[in-house]
Amino acid sequence: NINNAAALTNTTIQLCMAWPRFVLYAAAHMPRVTQVRASDDYTGDTQWYIGVSSLFISSLGFRPSKDGVRTVVSQPDFQEPLVMLQSSVASISGGPVALVDNINYTNPKIVNKMITKEGKLLSPDIPGVCTDEQHIQSAFLNPNGSFTNGAVIHTSASIFEGREWYFVLASGFFYAYDLNISKSCSISEQATDQLWDVYNEFDEKLVAVGVASFTIPVCPHAPTLRCNHTQSPVYHIAPKSASGWSLIGEYGKWVSVSRARFTSVQETSSGIQCVLVGTPQETLQILFVSPAGDLVAKNVVIDSTGRSEVAVP
Repeated sequence: NINNAAALTNTTIQLCMAWPRFVLYAAAHMPRVTQVRASDDYTGDTQWYIGVSSLFISSLGFRPSKDGVRTVVSQPDFQEPLVMLQSSVASISGGPVALVDNINYTNPKIVNKMITKEGKLLSPDIPGVCTDEQHIQSAFLNPNGSFTNGAVIHTSASIFEGREWYFVLASGFFYAYDLNISKSCSISEQATDQLWDVYNEFDEKLVAVGVASFTIPVCPHAPTLRCNHTQSPVYHIAPKSASGWSLIGEYGKWVSVSRARFTSVQETSSGIQCVLVGTPQETLQILFVSPAGDLVAKNVVIDSTGRSEVAVP
């Protein structure tokens, strides 16, 4: 069968648009399967909405993914107005990313938001999935809830030294939504008194400092019949350390704290110290938030060994 053939050729397998029973069978009997596509075919509309399927797929040990990414709005065979949304969903999915632009139509600025200089994907440890509240509201068909008219949240996470960083895609809200960070995003049992700093990657600004929750605003196009999702922010949510500092991560990336870039994030008595990897002489900008609530940018040059350190204060 296909698993035996993959084993003989030392290749892995991706299942595409698989029924749940096929995914369950693969988990039990097909060790060469490493990833499962969580989306429908890339034909526009809402195929990027993968949070429900991703929860099922990732719980079985597979990496979910989205079908293709286009980075230019207008192409000879396709119109894609949601290039930022498509690329951000692909990044936080935790799975492989396939660029499907026409030749000479790829936008490197959008591609660079997903990868390192040498082309490694900047992925979270935990793939992006829907929140429990979103599942509950869908199950009970609440017509007046926050997740009506296509509102979506996908939450993903990276974990260092027991600390969790969250990358939250929020799109299409017709009503302002208060996100309780530990309740909605936590992978493990986070301390109930944990406070967080929140950075909006889409707008490149801090939106909340030292909070347990924050408000996701109404879609700019509400109250039209359906939000067009052209402005779909990804929030970087960073844990405040005992010193009051927090690490937002690498500037300009959908997943700003990834194991493809950070090998260590350590709290010190007065701040935070990080070890970074990359291409020799590559210049990076790492963002922190100070105890006073100021956004602090540190420029780092990767040394000849392919690594460097950065620390605050």
